[in-house]
Amino acid sequence: MKISPLALLNCALFALTIQVTASETNLSIMAYYAELVLDVEVADSISSNILSANSPIILTDAANNVLVTNISITTDCSIIDQAAECRCQQNYTWSGFVCTLYPQCCLNKTFCKLNVSDNIPMCLPKKRVTVRGTLFIPYPFTEDLNNINSVAYITLEKKVGDQLKTYFSDLNEFDCVKILQFRKSTFVDFIMFTNAAFTNKMLQDRMDKISFILKGNMTVRTTGIAEMAIYEGNGKTVPSGIPVVMTCTTDNNTVKPKWFLSQKGVQAEIVSGTGVKVGSLGPVYNVTIYKTSEDWGGIYTCEFSQGSITHTGVKSLQVALLPDYIDGVANPQFPDCRKNGLIQVNLTCSIKKSNETYTVKWNDVISNLRVTEEVYTFSKTVNCATDPDRDITISCSFENVLGQVKTQYINISLIKDDNVCPKEGDWPLSQKGKVSILACLPTEVGTRTRKCGESGWEGPVADCINKKLYEVLQSAQKLEKGLGNPEETVGDLLSDLANTENTDIPISAAALHASLDILTLISSAAKNAKTKLSANVLKSFVGIVDRLIDPSVTPIWKESTFKASDFLESIEDFAKQIYTNNGSYTLTLKNVVLKGASIPEDNKAEISSPQASVKMNVNKNSTNATISTLTFLSLNSILPSNTMEGFSVHSAIQSIILVDAKTENVVITFQLENETSSKYPMMCVYWDFKTNDGNGGWSSQGCKWEKQDSNSTTSSCVCDHLTSFSVLMSKFPISLPWLDEIGYVGVGVSICSLMLCLVIEFLVWNSVVKSNISHFRHTALVNISLSLLIADCCFLSASFQGGKGGKLCLPLAMAMHVSFLAMFFWMLCQSIMLLHQMIFLFQQLRKKMYLSFSFALGYLGPIFIVIGTYMGNPDKYYRKDSCWLMYEGGGKGSIFAFVLPVGIIVIINTFTLVVVISKLLRPSVSEGGKAEDMETVKSILKAVIILTPVFGLTWALGFLTMIFDLPETFGAKAVHYLFSIFNSLQGLFILITGCFTEKKVRDALLKHVNSVYAPSSKSETSNSIKK
Repeated sequence: MKISPLALLNCALFALTIQVTASETNLSIMAYYAELVLDVEVADSISSNILSANSPIILTDAANNVLVTNISITTDCSIIDQAAECRCQQNYTWSGFVCTLYPQCCLNKTFCKLNVSDNIPMCLPKKRVTVRGTLFIPYPFTEDLNNINSVAYITLEKKVGDQLKTYFSDLNEFDCVKILQFRKSTFVDFIMFTNAAFTNKMLQDRMDKISFILKGNMTVRTTGIAEMAIYEGNGKTVPSGIPVVMTCTTDNNTVKPKWFLSQKGVQAEIVSGTGVKVGSLGPVYNVTIYKTSEDWGGIYTCEFSQGSITHTGVKSLQVALLPDYIDGVANPQFPDCRKNGLIQVNLTCSIKKSNETYTVKWNDVISNLRVTEEVYTFSKTVNCATDPDRDITISCSFENVLGQVKTQYINISLIKDDNVCPKEGDWPLSQKGKVSILACLPTEVGTRTRKCGESGWEGPVADCINKKLYEVLQSAQKLEKGLGNPEETVGDLLSDLANTENTDIPISAAALHASLDILTLISSAAKNAKTKLSANVLKSFVGIVDRLIDPSVTPIWKESTFKASDFLESIEDFAKQIYTNNGSYTLTLKNVVLKGASIPEDNKAEISSPQASVKMNVNKNSTNATISTLTFLSLNSILPSNTMEGFSVHSAIQSIILVDAKTENVVITFQLENETSSKYPMMCVYWDFKTNDGNGGWSSQGCKWEKQDSNSTTSSCVCDHLTSFSVLMSKFPISLPWLDEIGYVGVGVSICSLMLCLVIEFLVWNSVVKSNISHFRHTALVNISLSLLIADCCFLSASFQGGKGGKLCLPLAMAMHVSFLAMFFWMLCQSIMLLHQMIFLFQQLRKKMYLSFSFALGYLGPIFIVIGTYMGNPDKYYRKDSCWLMYEGGGKGSIFAFVLPVGIIVIINTFTLVVVISKLLRPSVSEGGKAEDMETVKSILKAVIILTPVFGLTWALGFLTMIFDLPETFGAKAVHYLFSIFNSLQGLFILITGCFTEKKVRDALLKHVNSVYAPSSKSETSNSIKK
């Protein structure tokens, strides 16, 4: 070192590493510091001699062997007059104590100037290690241990201190160890310094020895072994918006470090997120901050923990901040210049409070220089007479200490005509075509806007949320960036959100959007950090989801811009982070049903719920493999509805999540909504989050529908992947070729046939009705024809009402029900009369009696059945798609109020046929009555023989069309075609059997026709003879 000629003295501080051996088993190594003041002329030579002395230097006394193992110069000072200029030697730096006492030393990295009268500052090794430890010992704690002057304190301090010094003092370049305090239970806090690093094994061996002797347990934290560096800023303030990389490493370490950031006394763990990446490159571990902001300024710590030893590295990062937001407001926003004059406009710019010192400018003119202000004001005077502009723009800019600027522009629109919206409540006078902006309530964050349209004020839009919810949102945003360990913070965030929601009823569009943002951010944070969460956390998450998808909130969803598909995806992502410890969990809420369980050893996963059940065989990746299902009962109302044209959701939406397991196929059995018709095709689908320009939509890829029994209330799907599933049903039934045309033509033929039958009966009535039995036979025929005619007309009308849910659908269904039953009940009356005639030969029924009985049974019976069926279950009486009775499968449905009576009547008619035919085959029967009555009886018998099987077969086919599955197979198609043909031609069968096959009717009809044409023929003949 070159000494100035004016220097009189030179001062050097020496560090001596001294080893003291009191015995073979008691070795102590400590660092001592000595100050040596030399004349400048001999300073260099003496210093060189000391440093070049052969080590070790042996100093022996009666009690100890002392070895000076190392000597080095830490600090070199040149004394010139009354001033001293000191420098740290290589590998040494100013201590923290010096920086506090003499700040000028640490500010000037080259040298330190001070007065000779001051104490000479000391430099310490750069590789200085600080160890802070806590030792638990089984020693009774007394209040005396809080008093450092008490005998108990001094005694215990010596006992513990001696052991600490004895075993820690042989660490590399041991400096000192000191007990800081005793705490209850009894904990001993101490601090130790060394001037060189050491290995984990060296430290752990000594900790174990101390713990063994004192029968205690020790944990320590070190600084100085883990080396941490920040490559941007070089220890100075860094700008906002730049990437920053920091590294941390330590020798002989096999564990990954944890990273922490402390801000204003609050420490948060750093994990990978959208704002930061935690990684490593070989033995060097790093954190990359993508973009600096207020969130990333503070004290960083990296921690390597192995057992009871934690090595820490600490660095500080200062960020020159810019406001996250600037709220600019003008009052009045629309100055009224319709009367010329001067108007003062008060402008304010509000920012979030911070520690940054901003230079604030209004229109590029420095207004003031303030620290940590929140609201900045400015006044602008508008001269309505001379200012030609309608719109004035004022800029409000904030400049930080590094010259970075963020600007907010405030528009002032002058009103110079009557094209305005009048003041309304707190909404000010506004110019048309402009948007007024008002602040929210003092307890809220955000703004309210309202546009003044051409026809007047439009509806207000409030983007306001309460401050508590906003704080939760900010915490969730930090969590997603990577500030905080989701495993430790998610539960508290969800609890805060749940409490905030309960105070925000009714929920607004802004509050809904904020709540959805929070849940999505939490889910993203957990996913990015690959966090393992408990089932209770998932229950809390789902509890909030249940409230947000409630049908009462559906109108609010339509006002929000949040994508329901993104929300569903975030729910699934969050559920994938859930782990259980060989247990199960269930949560049943109004809109969501959550179920989960550990996968058993047989690898068969199964979960059942009233809305859907899941079965699959899985391959487990670990013993913690878990299956979870989320059944959404009302989510469909907020998902995009136009993703699968012609189909609508017909079941709950089932999300299936596997954790640490895989499967090739999953079978989901859904409970279907409302009634289901076999004529309507169904489709198993899953929610594809990528389709529909990212809005999501239903897709059937990888899913197959397994057919159930016709009109079943369940439907099974088999899919080769996992996500959210549902069942869609077509809005339109399957249409067989020409089936409708056949039906319409057949019904038309039937109606014409029945009308013709009634006309024929009217024409031949007096000719064929000669006895009571013939009177009854034709009365029954007329009522059967009339009932079927009404039923056919209703059937034709219903075909135009089905699927529309029209008001006529219910009356038509009831009319058809009554009419078809009446037709069969009148056939029953025929059978009863026929049976009576054959059994009671000499007891003829009187006309009044059998007509009263027949009309009562033929019409009142069906009416009572229809009314009773409807009153029993009005909501499930008929199908809106067909205006006909409902079949629910498994012997349930209003259709059985038709099928059962018809079935009974067919059985009775069949029995009657057997009895009557057996009587007719006996000769005595043929001799017992009049020939005319016997002919009538045979006509009735013939009608019953033909019509009973025909009508019974027709409606049996009709019942089969409901029981059969979709008309895709040949058998199912045949049933549909046969029913359409037989059903539509019932009127033709009645015409043939009731009129054309009876000789009396044919003769009477022929006679009537001849009587019409005969007179004209005779007249023409007479006229020709006269000529």
